[in-house]
Amino acid sequence: MSTIKYILQSFRLITSITSGLISFIIMYFNINDASVIELILRSIPMILVTGIGFIINDIGDLEYDKQAKKNRPITMELLSKSSAIFSIIIFSIIMFSIEILFQNLVSFLILFSTYLLVFFYTFISKKIPYIKNFVTAILCISPFVYAQIISNINPNLFILGIVFIFITGRELLIDASVDFIGDSNAGLKTLAVILNPFYAQLISWTLMLTALILTRFFIIDFPLIFSTSLISFVCCFILFYLFKKQNLSIRLMLLVMITTTIFIYI
Repeated sequence: MSTIKYILQSFRLITSITSGLISFIIMYFNINDASVIELILRSIPMILVTGIGFIINDIGDLEYDKQAKKNRPITMELLSKSSAIFSIIIFSIIMFSIEILFQNLVSFLILFSTYLLVFFYTFISKKIPYIKNFVTAILCISPFVYAQIISNINPNLFILGIVFIFITGRELLIDASVDFIGDSNAGLKTLAVILNPFYAQLISWTLMLTALILTRFFIIDFPLIFSTSLISFVCCFILFYLFKKQNLSIRLMLLVMITTTIFIYI
């Protein structure tokens, strides 16, 4: 039982479920002839591919995370590498089995592409660290594209671009604050290290605010939604700098963008 517990910790259950929830909500409001059970089942592959990505990253970053003293189940030797790899195989089999069941070639290709990208992410983050923020942003828009394809909605590139800009800014902020010292000590030339923390944080907040303002074009009839998002963004800024609650601020910022974007789709 303890092994399962640590696998789920490495899986980042809450974050992974969030990916599936995004897909579920978009499909729920755009598919009329599907049951809730079917939509839940259809959302599971996005949950699994996200969790698989986290486990792969924990394995690939094992030595780095030890140096940075990160509390990961693998770095703390609570979860063996072999158990982690076995869990990836099992999750992958379940994920593709569910996807094949629905016989949608396009959604399968999107899922498979995401699957490949999460495998290459660790390599990219080490060998080409200055582009990893952009790769993360691409992975984060996968649930939106996946759900739109299943819902027979043509992906709106402008909306996806807004999400991409926001996630890129958020990831840059993480690198410029939470991960900066560890990345610097490890010699990783991330974008935040190249720019230096001050400019990286300035650019990150500018990108996120720009993305948030752009959402106004899609919720003209609901100014309250936009106002609430903007106020929430300011609160996150205050939490980050005045109260030094960096992790909480970063989590809440993602929630602000996800809820705003989902509202656009429904």
